[in-house]
Amino acid sequence: MIKLIATDMDGTFLDDKHSYDKKRFSDLLDKLDKLGIVFVVASGRSLLTLEELFADFIDRVAFVAENGSVVTYKGQLISESVMSKDQYLTIARQLDKMTDCQGYLLSGRHGAFAPLFAKDSYIEHVSQYYVNIVKQDLAQVTDEIFKVTAQLEAETIEDGSQALSQLLDGVTAVTTGFDGMDIILESVNKATGLRSLGRHLGIKAEQVMAFGDNGNDIEMLELAGKAIATENAKVQVKAIANQVIGHCNDRAVQRFLEEWVIENDY
Repeated sequence: MIKLIATDMDGTFLDDKHSYDKKRFSDLLDKLDKLGIVFVVASGRSLLTLEELFADFIDRVAFVAENGSVVTYKGQLISESVMSKDQYLTIARQLDKMTDCQGYLLSGRHGAFAPLFAKDSYIEHVSQYYVNIVKQDLAQVTDEIFKVTAQLEAETIEDGSQALSQLLDGVTAVTTGFDGMDIILESVNKATGLRSLGRHLGIKAEQVMAFGDNGNDIEMLELAGKAIATENAKVQVKAIANQVIGHCNDRAVQRFLEEWVIENDY
């Protein structure tokens, strides 16, 4: 029996305007709460941004943020993984060498930090995913850093992520969108975040239903007892899914879960 439902956000649960139907979601949570099913927001976004996005539901959901680097449940910290300064500065230096890199920043506990030379257009672009963004000498950052996120040209993002994963020790690069990439600790992903949450709640992997669309969802979908991809998902994501549903712009995940509750006599 499913006891935990985890879904990616951008390209999966959210439409391309980064929104969702809060009334429908509240009604769905009411039904899931009665069944003891935990709803998990699993995203590459920062915890700060996710808490802002789900401000009305913070005490009712779990968060697997920063691609698994931070896990909370009803406001309680379950697990976290942070980078060393040497790691994120090494990543920054490598990104500086990439001619197709259009911008990057460090995602931390209290905010996000872009290099002093970051373009305003890049800051504006990522402000929909990160809050408290400041330009700073990265060597002077004192916040705890969970990951580095970067924007590359869409045509080179796959090759770029593979190259960085091979070049850098202790970290891995995963695609988060058509031009987005996150560099995280190689021991961390959404699946490790869900495992931490599962241990805390006494929920097994086969009791997990997960939804995703992109490269950073693959481990989570492979972990889940039931893996579902959206119509707009990448080919490699659809290949490992048990089922492919509608497009994110049609609120396919919300609709699927509403119908799933009814079909299973919930």
